[in-house]
Amino acid sequence: MVRNRYILLSDLPLVAIAASGAFALRFDWLFVQHRPEFVVYLVAAVILKPLVFFPFGMYSRYWRYGTAQDLVAITLAVSASSVVMAVFVWVVTATGNVVEFARPVLMIDWLLTLAIETLVHDVSTEPGRAQLALRAELIRRSDRSRVAQRVFSAAAPVAEAAAPAAVTAFGTATADVLDQLADWVEATVAAHPVR
Repeated sequence: MVRNRYILLSDLPLVAIAASGAFALRFDWLFVQHRPEFVVYLVAAVILKPLVFFPFGMYSRYWRYGTAQDLVAITLAVSASSVVMAVFVWVVTATGNVVEFARPVLMIDWLLTLAIETLVHDVSTEPGRAQLALRAELIRRSDRSRVAQRVFSAAAPVAEAAAPAAVTAFGTATADVLDQLADWVEATVAAHPVR
């Protein structure tokens, strides 16, 4: 039984974000135009991953204080879901439903899903707060050199020990990090014009 439907409901778009992010990191932002297998993979991820998460207890309780055992449970659940996705990719490519599939997408998706699931399920500091950290690099396309890099972080307090409050706090922290990122990108691009 799903005791915490809010975590399940928040997982669905986050699983989609992880899958999209894996394709974007592997193929650049315009991947949708050139990668027809994306839609098949996205639909499968949104359906299969939560089904795999159920037996691992991902939706049966709310982790107010995350422990090392909880991290192991999340890692096992995400790894199992990635194995299921790898089998799915193998089946659809073997049957000819998908012509080609870049295997690095599976590893990137595993890493992004692990990071997202750990963030969503862990509100572990007293009195409770959602924390987010993001490392960004700006790379010059012409010579692939690094122009700048920076780590952004934000934390937002969780109002109560309930999933909606945790999701709201995570949204606040995410918005703060994205605001910092946007300001930094704008200032850095202005300071380093394209040659």
